Amino acid sequence: MDSNICIWEPTGISCKYLTDNTGSISKLITNETEKILISGSYDTSVRVFDLNSLNCISTLSGVHKNAVTEVEAKNSLCVSGSKDGSLAIWDLNEEKCIKHAKIHGGLVKNVKFLFDGNGESDMNCILSGGANDGMLNVIDMRSNTPIFSKQVCIIFFFIFYLFIYLF
Repeated sequence: MDSNICIWEPTGISCKYLTDNTGSISKLITNETEKILISGSYDTSVRVFDLNSLNCISTLSGVHKNAVTEVEAKNSLCVSGSKDGSLAIWDLNEEKCIKHAKIHGGLVKNVKFLFDGNGESDMNCILSGGANDGMLNVIDMRSNTPIFSKQVCIIFFFIFYLFIYLF
C-alpha cells in the first residue's frame, strides 16, 4: 500500500498519479453520477477527486482518530468508517461532517447505505460491520442511533452483507 492513486489512460500504456494523500490508501470508490473518485486513507482523511480534471476538490478530515478503512457514497452523502471504530457522515456539497459517532469497538470493515423501501431518494440507514467486535449495526442517519445491533458469526455477516449488496 502507498499514498498514490494511479489513473490509467484508456490505452493502458501510462497513468496519471494523484499524490494528494499523505498516508497509504485503504479504499477507493467512484461515484459515476457525480463524476468523482473518493479515497479513504491511513492519514485519517477522506479525499474527493474530480474525475474530469483529476484534481483533489475536497479533503474531509478532523473526526477520525485513526486510519479511514471504509468509504461509501451516494449522491451528495458519504459515510466513512475508521480503525478507531467511528463512522462519519459527510455532506460532499458542504464539505463537512454532519454526523459522527463511535459505533464499533475497533476497525470498521464494511459500510453500506440502506434504503427504507420507498425508493432510493429515501435513503436513511447505514449498515456497518466491525472486524474486531463482530458487530453488525444498522444506524438511522436521522437520529444517529443504532436500530439494530447484534454480534454475529462472521459467516452470517458476510451472507447478510452479500444479500444487501446484491438486492
